[in-house]
Amino acid sequence: MICINLHKLITQTETSSTIKNMIDALGASLSIEDLEGTILFRNTTNITFRQRYPIIVLEQVIGWVNGNEKAHCIADLLGYMAKSEFEKENLAVDALENIEIAERKQTLEKEIRERQKIETLLDGQNHILELIAEGSPLHEVLDEIVRLIEAHSHQALCSLLLLEKVDRTTFVFRNGAAPNFPELYRQMVDGLEVREDVGSCGLAVMRKQPIVSKDIANDPLWVEFKEIFSEHFRLRTCCSTPILTSDGDVLGTFAMYYHEPCTPSSQDLELIEKATYLAKTAIVRHQTEESLKQAKEIAEVANQAKTEFLTNMSHELRTPLSAILGFTQLLIHDPDLSADQQESLNIICRSGEHLMSLINDVLEMAKIEAGQIVLTKTTFDLYYMLGVLEEMLQLKASLKGLQLIFEVGSDVPQLISADEKKLRQILINLLGNAIKFTDRGSVTLRVSQIDTKVSSQEAIASVQACQEHELVTLRFDVEDTGWGIAQEELTHLFEPFVQTDAGRKAQEGTGLGLSISRKFIEMMGGEIFVESNVGKGSRFSFSILANLAQDTLKGYSNLSAIGLEAGQRNYRILIVEDKTINQQLLLKLLTPLGFQVCHCENGQEAIAVWQDWSPDLILMDIRMPVLDGYEATKQIRLAEREKEQQSEAFPPTKIIAITANAFEEERLKAIDAGCDDFIRKPYSSELIFAKIAEHLGVRYIYTEAVKNPVISNLTPFYQSLESDHFIGMSTSWLNLLQEAATHIDGKQVLQLIEQIPLSHKTLATGLKNLVHEFRFEQILNLIATHTSAQIVDSDFTTLLRILVVEDSTINQKLVLKILSSLGYSADVSVNGLQALDALKQQTYNIVLMDLQMPEMDGFEATEQIYQRWSPQERPVVIALTANSTPEIRDRCLEVGMDDFISKPVRVKEMQMALQRWGKFLAKRSIQKPPSLN
Repeated sequence: MICINLHKLITQTETSSTIKNMIDALGASLSIEDLEGTILFRNTTNITFRQRYPIIVLEQVIGWVNGNEKAHCIADLLGYMAKSEFEKENLAVDALENIEIAERKQTLEKEIRERQKIETLLDGQNHILELIAEGSPLHEVLDEIVRLIEAHSHQALCSLLLLEKVDRTTFVFRNGAAPNFPELYRQMVDGLEVREDVGSCGLAVMRKQPIVSKDIANDPLWVEFKEIFSEHFRLRTCCSTPILTSDGDVLGTFAMYYHEPCTPSSQDLELIEKATYLAKTAIVRHQTEESLKQAKEIAEVANQAKTEFLTNMSHELRTPLSAILGFTQLLIHDPDLSADQQESLNIICRSGEHLMSLINDVLEMAKIEAGQIVLTKTTFDLYYMLGVLEEMLQLKASLKGLQLIFEVGSDVPQLISADEKKLRQILINLLGNAIKFTDRGSVTLRVSQIDTKVSSQEAIASVQACQEHELVTLRFDVEDTGWGIAQEELTHLFEPFVQTDAGRKAQEGTGLGLSISRKFIEMMGGEIFVESNVGKGSRFSFSILANLAQDTLKGYSNLSAIGLEAGQRNYRILIVEDKTINQQLLLKLLTPLGFQVCHCENGQEAIAVWQDWSPDLILMDIRMPVLDGYEATKQIRLAEREKEQQSEAFPPTKIIAITANAFEEERLKAIDAGCDDFIRKPYSSELIFAKIAEHLGVRYIYTEAVKNPVISNLTPFYQSLESDHFIGMSTSWLNLLQEAATHIDGKQVLQLIEQIPLSHKTLATGLKNLVHEFRFEQILNLIATHTSAQIVDSDFTTLLRILVVEDSTINQKLVLKILSSLGYSADVSVNGLQALDALKQQTYNIVLMDLQMPEMDGFEATEQIYQRWSPQERPVVIALTANSTPEIRDRCLEVGMDDFISKPVRVKEMQMALQRWGKFLAKRSIQKPPSLN
């Protein structure tokens, strides 16, 4: 709506004059009134006007002109004049509004710029904090801080100096960051001693407060550097602020320089505050990490020293003990000894063995405390392991008239992934203690599955490697009706070297078994508890975390694959294995099912076959001559990548590593080399089938097999055979069995088993299960052990030319006497160098090699032998050492040793090793039998 003050318009001097002139010119009589009827103008009185004319502005009536016919001209004039006035007012309003809009726009743009600066600054701060959290190098973080502050300051140059302590009272500056300063600046400040007269930075450090030099050219603080800073760098003002820790210690300084004399703005002071905070955070984090790194290095050095000490201590303890037990074993077989002398020697032997057990326990405990024991997870059959334990301990319990009971819950899984070795050691310790401290009644093991509750980081870490499989908690209860433990002894029961009153009375044990068991249980994510009453018995309960085996492995003992489903393509499988018996085993497993199978003996041949034949899957042995499985896998993966780069359609071959090494490091090494999976020897046929199905998607035709029985009071998977079970079987039958097992002729072996008399039922049952498990190699090992225990082959005593490499005179004599008692003669070298010289001068086919010797140790000597002699001429090298840790065994195999005998050397162990390698040498075959480990 148009709002115009008609009265104001008429009374304006200019308007009023124009109207009067117009009225006079027209000779009009009229009056003017507003919309409310108020007379605003009248030039005549007592006249009633018949005509009424509206004053219109933009189609809106704003008043009336009353008069004669000429009055309409005045109405039009007033409308025009009112419109002009209205438009002027609008123009003024628009101008004012435009000015206000422009001012608001400028204000808003300024706010946006300020906000963007703040956001950019915050982003920069967050980026720097991320760099600090990621552990980026300190110099990179400090550079980012300086660049960020320079970008947001008023054309300032910035630098950051670090403080380094020289001695108790002397500090020097070190260049932290000055990215936009010339190199001369960095050279000048680096190593500069901190004093009060060394610029603003020196005084800021000494006083621990900001220092501003408004005119560097005339400031006494800058006398020494005035020429460089004011003339060369053209800098006039410096504001230096110390970087302080929360405890008030100076870490360095942050300086902001200007090209003109000035006082830092409030904004720049805020930026300096941010810079010192970020720098403090970065420097403290860096110092903390360096401290932790140094502490870790010190700890690693200490651990290494401890490891070396343990290794040396093991060697030093075992070496004299080796002589004691070795010579005692020789004396026991002297027919001229009296019964008292025999008993005395038996006591020495038993005491020596007990001392050896004590040494092993102490070293095991020390390794646990040093963090050198790790979990080695494998997928294994829990039922089978329990069955073997039950059979192993049954005789010991029976001799004391005790009932040994194993009870396994129906919900306990058969196949689990856990550390089998440590679980077995825990159970042997607890069950062994229960039998030892029980005189009548029973010893019971109960196994059950309970709800899983993972509450600790250690427990989570213990299962992390297999977290994709379902987690279960297994509980083991070992209960006896024995002597019991007093309540006051329970508190310290699991501490090292602590024995109960019963243990002290028995005069057995080291007091370490329970402590080691608890450590193992905690490593496996569980806990152990004990309840006991003196005279009534004890119950030890513990739990462990385990993973269910992969779905492809579940129930494998209940189904037996007999062929491939129809409608599948032909699968090609390459077997890479240097041992003939293992080749034959895999061939006989896979060929009947319908796989196309090819085999070769080393990695080099495997690469050639892979290139020509393109197999779908390779079963790759790891330790082979010419080229091992690691290197062969690496070369195959490299060739696949090259083909992929050439845009060739070439699907990668699945490679499964197969090895007798049971350590987790070996599995990781195989995966790193490019293998897709890992199988440990000995393996079952079902495991091989399951792995092939997992990686190739193969579908089998199955037949039902007998389900494994519950352990308690039933026969386990198969009887644990010993070589003594063959006693009474004829030599001709043994020869036929050996021939059939060598050719993996299961049908022939089963026919021979039918000839076993009822008195040898355990032998028959065990052999049947070994055949069903395709464990022909174990049958051959049992036959070899039995044969070597019965006779010393006279041909071997003349065939074997033995060199003993040993620096200890006592051990030289012991080994020579053991060899002499077995019918062998030998020569002696005192170190690796002498051994190499001896091998040059005459031919030896067996070298018994000590490891720790002066001048050249056994490892280096074996490597030299491996390099200098061909496989056909190379002697068999058997390690002799007091250090029998798994790491040492692995290293022996890595350098090329063929076998391993730990000290103290036992006569039977030496006899078995020489018999085995004697047969190998007699056949003059390149193929070597499996080593003792």
